[in-house]
Amino acid sequence: MTILLALLLFGEAPNYHHIAIKDIPRFLYPRACVVGLVGRVREEADNDIHFRVSDTAGRFVVAEIIEQIPLPRPKQGQRIEACGGVRYDKAHRWYELWPLLSWQPL
Repeated sequence: MTILLALLLFGEAPNYHHIAIKDIPRFLYPRACVVGLVGRVREEADNDIHFRVSDTAGRFVVAEIIEQIPLPRPKQGQRIEACGGVRYDKAHRWYELWPLLSWQPL
């Protein structure tokens, strides 16, 4: 996905809904921000960077940094707010923030 395509899909100034990770399965909007702890950070074969953002109950959403929207890698164990497009990955049976559009340490 190019940055232009991301802007078309998500708009230049996307409206994020701040939600709890536990509420993602019932979430109806295309963009969200969640707060949680970063799990293991790993680079995939396609050069995307995947990591889990987990709440205190162990529920998680996978955040995916893509090459076309370069962001710094967070550190495992870091508490962050992560914002991006919300989608369900049927192959892995988990929810994702894809693409991750921003994150910040808390």
